[in-house]
Order: sequence, then C-alpha cells, then structure tokens
Amino acid sequence: MKKIIVTLLIFISISYCKNENNSLFYGVVKNGEILSRFSFAKISLTSWIEETSANYENQVKMKYFDTSKELFDNFKDQEINIAAINLLFYFQNEKEIKQYTDYIWTISMFNKTYHQYYLISADSNGFKDLKNKTLTIKRTDNIAKSWLDKNSYLSNKKSSDKLLENIFYEKRQHSIILKVFFGKSDYGIVTREVWDIATAFNPAIKKKLKIVSKSEKIFLPLIGFVTKNNTEKNVKIFHKLTNSLRKLQGSNNSDPSVRIDNIIKLDDKKLEKLRNYYEEYFVLKEKYN
Repeated sequence: MKKIIVTLLIFISISYCKNENNSLFYGVVKNGEILSRFSFAKISLTSWIEETSANYENQVKMKYFDTSKELFDNFKDQEINIAAINLLFYFQNEKEIKQYTDYIWTISMFNKTYHQYYLISADSNGFKDLKNKTLTIKRTDNIAKSWLDKNSYLSNKKSSDKLLENIFYEKRQHSIILKVFFGKSDYGIVTREVWDIATAFNPAIKKKLKIVSKSEKIFLPLIGFVTKNNTEKNVKIFHKLTNSLRKLQGSNNSDPSVRIDNIIKLDDKKLEKLRNYYEEYFVLKEKYN
C-alpha cells in the first residue's frame, strides 16, 4: 500500500498555492476512474501523502472533487497545482487546458505507455452483434465505454445503449472476465494486461472465451497536468521523485491489474493518434446520437 502511495507522490511537483503558503494541492475526482485504480481507502491515501510530504519544504495536500469540470475550474483558479483526469474530459477540453499548463504527463503501467482493450465473448460475434445482448464493463472506465460506442456507431450507426439489452458494471476488470466466463454476460471489455494476467492464472478461460475485437494500442491510463508557475527547483524535485520510483521496480497494491512504473511527459506527437481517435469519436457521436 505504501509503495503505491509513494507512486502518487511522484505526480507532485512542489509549488506554491495562493491559499496557503508552502502548500501544494493535488486534485483528483473522488469517485472517478483514476482513484478507482487503487484499492486503498481515500482517507488512508490522504493521511499517508500528507505525513510523507512533511519531509519536503512544501506540504502536499489532497483535494477531491465531484466532477472533472469542478476539478479543472479549481485548477484554472490555482486552487490546485496538479491534476489528473480521464482521457475523455481532456480531449473535450484540450485547447483550454493547454492555456493553463505547459507540462502534461501520464503514467506507464506494466512498462508500457500505451494500452489496448479487448472485447471478449464465449459465442457472440462482435460489435455488429450487439442487439439484445448484454455487456459488462468497469464502472468508471470511460475508455471502454467510448470504444464500445465508437465501434457501435461504425458498425450499426447507433449507440450501444440503443442496442444492448443491458450493460452491467463491475468494480474490477477481473470480475468482468468471470461474469462472461460463467455466462452471466454476453460480452465484456477489459485491457490486454488484465486478460493476460487472468488467462495465465487460469488457462481454462482461453478455452471457453475468445477475443472478438481488439482496439488500437493507443490508450493512456490518465492524463495529468501541472500549473505553469512551477519553479526550476520544483521540476528537479519532480524528476528526483520519478527516479525514486524506478528503484521500487514497479509499484503494487492488492490489485494485480495495477502496476505503475514511471511518469512520462507528453507532447503533441505522443498524443496524435489518441487525439485523432477522440476527434473521430466526437464526430460519430454527434452524427448518430
């Protein structure tokens, strides 16, 4: 648990907040996709980060928000100094976000920057065969939902909500595989990493289930950004913490589908394919919704 919280600390580049001297505020959506990746309680996360940050000149404090919009509004007002959001919100607001930051980052997991999604099933035929079927995704996974809908628009000229009999939601991706395996859902959407872990642990899964569609390997776990008013000293601290993370040789908690290895600075080239994906998705959504 402590290792994964240390991982979160590398997200933080120490700077000054206008509300309290020598304090940095890290913002995250409290019931969102990012926090749901970690299995420990929010209270434990907050306490441990704030205690650990006492070793630095600037104390780190966590702020939790109900929505990504509320988080970003506070970032614009410099109430928080660093933020982590989901991909959908970022690409919906990319131009405005870039007005307030010149340091955009993500995390690498399983020694990979980009990730891939699988549509799995026992006997169904893919996105063209959604009508009256059931499908299970992780509750907070906006990437899985956008990939589902984009392919439904392309294959059926309709959103998946208008075709599927039901969409089930699970807290963990491993539960999605089990739900499909035991015939309680026609389809499931999981990441390649989770599929590989589950099938290595239980080879019977591959005998019963099949991968009916694969996404491009373009997705990031999250996108984060830092306020422009960070000093050179603070950037050095950011990289020092990143180097400390590498020495941990991967950070783990009780969920084997979560392993954070590094912080990656993003630029336009690294985001190009993902940007094109979401631009196409927004056009299709407007056309067929």
